[in-house]
Amino acid sequence: MIIPFIIRIYSHSYHDPFPLPDPTGHGGGFVFDCRGLPNPGRIPEFHPLTGFDKDVILMLDRSEEATSFLHHAFCLIKQIAEAHIERGFTDLSVIFGCTGGRHRSVYCAERMAERLREVGFHTRVIHWWLEREDSTYQIRRAMILAAGFGVRLQPLTDSIPKALVELDGKTMLEHSIDALQKAGFREIAINAHHHAEQIEQAVSRLRMEKPSLTLSISYEPEILGTGGGIRAAARWIHSPNPILIHNVDIWSDFNLNQLYQAHNPNNLATLICQERESSSYLLVDDEDRVCGIAVGDREIVAKPPVKSLRRLGFSGIHIISPRLFQRLLEKDEFSIIDSYLRLIADGETVRSFIVEGNWFDIGKLEKLEMANAFFKNRGN
Repeated sequence: MIIPFIIRIYSHSYHDPFPLPDPTGHGGGFVFDCRGLPNPGRIPEFHPLTGFDKDVILMLDRSEEATSFLHHAFCLIKQIAEAHIERGFTDLSVIFGCTGGRHRSVYCAERMAERLREVGFHTRVIHWWLEREDSTYQIRRAMILAAGFGVRLQPLTDSIPKALVELDGKTMLEHSIDALQKAGFREIAINAHHHAEQIEQAVSRLRMEKPSLTLSISYEPEILGTGGGIRAAARWIHSPNPILIHNVDIWSDFNLNQLYQAHNPNNLATLICQERESSSYLLVDDEDRVCGIAVGDREIVAKPPVKSLRRLGFSGIHIISPRLFQRLLEKDEFSIIDSYLRLIADGETVRSFIVEGNWFDIGKLEKLEMANAFFKNRGN
């Protein structure tokens, strides 16, 4: 597998802080100011509309200024994108900004994506202001962590990735995707390393079965761990709204929609927990703030707790705020829990959210057997 080149295209409001952060850390790309184009927002009947509405599209399609603007922007983007590919780069960011982030920038982002796709480029479009401020246009994005070697599931994983190990007649990957789709997630990235080509084949089939979903693979030539995997997948899941992270080797009957809505965007992350026995624990204070971890008899406390600490089992599901990508200083392979501890010590807030329900860590052979027995008994 190769890492594909993608062009991320944003629409943006100049009322927002600027520039938008580049999730890849490259810091490069184009910013085009659409405020010199005719403004549909100044026409009363167009004011509540957006760049998706046909009346706005027709008005700007007929505008010589908009046509010339997009032509010159396309030529610049195409030239630099081709040079990037030749030099081995994988990403290019393009931002279209206007006053309100509803009309001209949205129109230009969509039209540019169409033109670039017509000449063979892979594009992602993120309407930064519109998605954040108008729930009608919000796209829920998630990531499934599936790149690991599945050592605890050997010999099953000698020839297949753990994501394709079956539970109750369906692969772990399918269980995770189905749960996310049920909760309203529309764009899902899956990281892959061990037997990555098999994950690619499975995802290709799932794309045909689930055309309403956008499924992307974040290929890792070298294993990156949970933190490195999330950082690398930013190119696929960068969003103005929170992002749900889900380990592929867990199964639960949790309501993922409820968990997503429980996240406060002012917090860096929300970790979904249970009161259960575990080989390692999150240390959580009386205000539900994660303050550290415990492994066996060893405790690491990154922040003084409010009153007492209790031990909670982490479920492998967490919701992150998009600014996490700008706070991840670690490179290559690293653990996201280690990054959380560093950021907690730096003053960030990571909270726990306790949920009840059935949960299995199906990344171990004995746990996989227990989960299959659970399904069998539930069906009787």
